Amino acid sequence: MVDRISAAPVTATERVAATRTNPPVAPAAPTASAPVAPEASPVVQSRVALASLVTELAAKPPVDSDRVARIRQAIANGSYPISPENVADRLIAIKLNWIPA
Repeated sequence: MVDRISAAPVTATERVAATRTNPPVAPAAPTASAPVAPEASPVVQSRVALASLVTELAAKPPVDSDRVARIRQAIANGSYPISPENVADRLIAIKLNWIPA
């Protein structure tokens, strides 16, 4: 389910409506006479791919330390552009819970 992107919160009725549009489908039960092939379904393959991606990303640090070092150096040199207007706009946006253009 994907919530819409806006400043207004998603209501419970919108979430319920979104979840009810595509009900889950139960897989067909294998019959006793036909052997089940060990082929992986696309869902299983995507889960395996997602699990390997999660493992790969979990092994990396959550922060790009090179970028942090470059930003710290720019702040120390005084070359990092800080706009007081942008900082004020973002603080007001956070307080009013809206996204500035």
